[in-house]
Amino acid sequence: MKENVLYDFLKIHGSEVNGMLFDYITKEEFAEIRAEEQYEIGLAEGEEKRKEKVARNMKIMGVAAEIITETTGFSPEKVETL
Repeated sequence: MKENVLYDFLKIHGSEVNGMLFDYITKEEFAEIRAEEQYEIGLAEGEEKRKEKVARNMKIMGVAAEIITETTGFSPEKVETL
């Protein structure tokens, strides 16, 4: 892409390439796959926030940073900033 290697080819054959892509997957299927990916990203973000909350609570309770790091998988620097 940086070298524009495919630019000329796609300029000439772009509609054909686009048509070929949708021979294998419909726009609706693509939208469904994309929605599933976004859902999984949301789950991962939610899990991260949950771990942060647990780590903050552990820190408030006076649990050693090393134990918080081991429990959550967070780096010592991240635990320090919570």
